[in-house]
Amino acid sequence: MDICKNLDKQKNKSEIELCAKYFRQAGHHTFAKQAYLRLGDLKALMGLHVELHKWDEAKMLAKQNPEMEAVIWLPHADWLSANDRFDEAQEAYKKAGRPDLSLRIIEFLTYNAVIEKRFQDAAQYYWMLSAESLRLVKETGEKASKEDKKFSASFEEYMKLSEIYQAYHLIHKFIEESYQAVIQGPLFNEAIFNASRFLISNLGKRQPLGISKVYIYYALSILGFRFEAYKTARVGYEKMQQLKIPTQWQEEIDLANLKCRSKPYSDKEGFQVICNRCMNSNSLINHSGDFCTGCGQGFVRNMIGFDTLPLVEFVPAPHIAHKRVLECLRADPPEEGGGFAGLKAPAKKAGRAHQDGWQENGNAHGDEQTLTFNNNQEDDMDNDLFTQKMLEQLETQVNPDSNKPVEVDERVLQNMRYEEVYVVDHSRLCPNQPRRFYKNMVPDVSVTMCESCCKCFLQDEYEFAYIEKGHCPFCKNVEKDKGVKNVYGSLADMRS
Repeated sequence: MDICKNLDKQKNKSEIELCAKYFRQAGHHTFAKQAYLRLGDLKALMGLHVELHKWDEAKMLAKQNPEMEAVIWLPHADWLSANDRFDEAQEAYKKAGRPDLSLRIIEFLTYNAVIEKRFQDAAQYYWMLSAESLRLVKETGEKASKEDKKFSASFEEYMKLSEIYQAYHLIHKFIEESYQAVIQGPLFNEAIFNASRFLISNLGKRQPLGISKVYIYYALSILGFRFEAYKTARVGYEKMQQLKIPTQWQEEIDLANLKCRSKPYSDKEGFQVICNRCMNSNSLINHSGDFCTGCGQGFVRNMIGFDTLPLVEFVPAPHIAHKRVLECLRADPPEEGGGFAGLKAPAKKAGRAHQDGWQENGNAHGDEQTLTFNNNQEDDMDNDLFTQKMLEQLETQVNPDSNKPVEVDERVLQNMRYEEVYVVDHSRLCPNQPRRFYKNMVPDVSVTMCESCCKCFLQDEYEFAYIEKGHCPFCKNVEKDKGVKNVYGSLADMRS
């Protein structure tokens, strides 16, 4: 190094380069760095940082010279992958402009999670795969190329698999860690019962790795009997006769099957799934899919307890831009009332309403009080236009296969409450991905949606899970602003 320092960088450039080469081969990062700095060769210096895995210095150099940033991400991602830092590696591959390698990393992580029976992690990785697949879609609809259609299909399939593994996590927990059912009680058992029904409806011909149908039908049968859903329990026991059951379970299942056959062939009232679009009562299990057998609308599930949510899908008329849709939804509902075109209807909000049902109205002769027994009359009027559209479409629908979302115009949109509308918007992943709109038909049921994965949850369950874990229970997204809940932090923060 002393010789290198004494060399003149103008006259002895080749000798300094030779010194740097020997330092580099010997792994002397500091000496080689000084030699390259004397020469002012930043490209060779970046190559040195990358070759000797000095990533902090490489990033610092790239920050000072943005044109060199693309040089470091791919080798950095390879190094992270080789050192089992796969989560960081897949992010680095994305920055390097290699989403195909990022997908490969996530697929590897997903496979490992399933093999190790970490099914909730597998659900998260499948969600990440679906998101990465959607990012690769450039056009949708008629303009979509063959590659776009392939990635769109991958998005749908990976999303469905993420939901399946999320549900199976509960089943596996119930079978392998049965003490949890005692600790968490009936609500936990009901969630498992719902999850088993969800899996049977959604698996179809799929045979995902690591998922045991014996476990699913066993949970369905045991809990179905416990909840007095004897018809559903009997279906589970009959299906298990066609599967390979563990020897140690055989006697228990045979005895439970006999007990079930002694009960009436019906399910307890209150367990039927009511469709909020056509009000049809559905059986607990539909092997054809997770949709209403009356109108064909797909059910939207709470991704924690897997019960159905009172959401009905609608679509704005094609000529209404998305920006205008949001303006209509956020606007105050127009005043209802008689009157002819061009004349403003009399204001309904002139009187004062009391909680006991009395309504005070002013008139020319003095104050007048009226008593109404229907406090939700205005709510019914607000929902009336949407309900009319929904019923009109149901009348023209031939069969469940011809189901389409309810199409609404600006007038209907303006009469809907913004807080009752949920938008599945993946435009941050793919700008051309169509948005899906849902309306809560039972406002008393508080529903919330994760801003990242766009999955719906019962609000109380979501908030409890978020406080407990510090992130979304489905995609593990940490919301930037949780409002007042940030004051209390999370149990995850307290543990750390």
